Amino acid sequence: MGNCNCNCDQNNRQQQELDIVQMQGGQNLTKKKSALKTKTKTVENEEETKAEMQATNSHKNIKESPATEDEQDLKEKSKTSEKSFNKDDGQGRSSNNGSKQNLKEKKTTEQEGNMESQKNIQQMESNKSLNEINGAYKDQQSENHKKLSSMKKLLLEDNQPEDMQLLQETLNTDKRVKLDRIKMKQGAWYEGEWRNGLRDGQGKHQWPDGSYYEGEWKEDKANGNGKLVHIDGDIYEGEWQNDMANGQGTYYHKEGAKYVGSWKNDLQNGYGVETWPDGARYEGNYLKGKINGQGTLYFADGSKYVGEFKENEISGYGEYYWKDGKIYKGQWKNNKMNGQGETVWPDNRRYKGQYLDDKKHGYGLFEWGNNKKYEGQWLHGKQHGKGTITIDGDSKEGIWDHGKRAVWITNE
Repeated sequence: MGNCNCNCDQNNRQQQELDIVQMQGGQNLTKKKSALKTKTKTVENEEETKAEMQATNSHKNIKESPATEDEQDLKEKSKTSEKSFNKDDGQGRSSNNGSKQNLKEKKTTEQEGNMESQKNIQQMESNKSLNEINGAYKDQQSENHKKLSSMKKLLLEDNQPEDMQLLQETLNTDKRVKLDRIKMKQGAWYEGEWRNGLRDGQGKHQWPDGSYYEGEWKEDKANGNGKLVHIDGDIYEGEWQNDMANGQGTYYHKEGAKYVGSWKNDLQNGYGVETWPDGARYEGNYLKGKINGQGTLYFADGSKYVGEFKENEISGYGEYYWKDGKIYKGQWKNNKMNGQGETVWPDNRRYKGQYLDDKKHGYGLFEWGNNKKYEGQWLHGKQHGKGTITIDGDSKEGIWDHGKRAVWITNE
């Protein structure tokens, strides 16, 4: 190449800039969202773990930031140099710049550690919201079904008055007869309409603990529109069929969460909207009580996911929008970026390629947005294997080892 004889110092500074900046591209998402499993990220060595613990205590809400002052200084200096590659000693270092290079490598290592800690924090913060929603949803869904099912059981078991003589006038007639409050055998009370000795029409059935169902009945079963109030404060209000929530209905949780949408046999089924007290919201499809199919999950921090879900988890094709403008579009599995995808950062950085468990893994192209790009192999979020660096149209091929260039490949 025509520029290969430029000063070695310039090459080192520029290469360090590339190595440092590429580390910024690794911010990943692991549950939030939530929607939807609690998992934590592990760092790859003891130094990163210590850095993460320190950063977590002082920067809980840290977001992906521009370059540090040291990195910015390197960038400013590199602007005055020619865009070129220099020959080195085969290990990514200039042979006549030993001590100076060692000092810079130490500084670079510290910067990389800090950036990795920040990225790990961002990943965990993103996951926190996702996992909280996921956990809350699963708990609430289970409670919904449990309470609605217990109500059905109670209605079936406690459907006979203590004194059957009180129902004589309701027998052998198709007309509904309204009676005053009648005590049932299991201790509950019913006040309302009867027909042929069965609760039929409008009525209220109240249990000894204070919970009650009030609404329409048909042949001794909750049928039509009705309201079920639990002693703990949970409420279901909507359509019923055969003692089960069927059709359109709203479930209010005592903690403030709410579901509005379709039901089938006491389970959310079809289109629905679920909201949480912190402002998070899901709009989309359900199947047998679980988020399934197309939907949109809005997180309390302002980010959102639009795409496919499978059994309460983000799975399939989807798009994730961070509140700072970062966007990921691609494949998901088990609440993580898995498969082919593309991430675009607000500062025009871009990665397009393969992901594994939220990390760049496999073949991918990373562009810095300033006529610089890396195309090649990745391993667990870092450049690893064979790749090509291109600056202003000039390219050079090399081998990377866990994020650091090991050697240039020359054709000479």
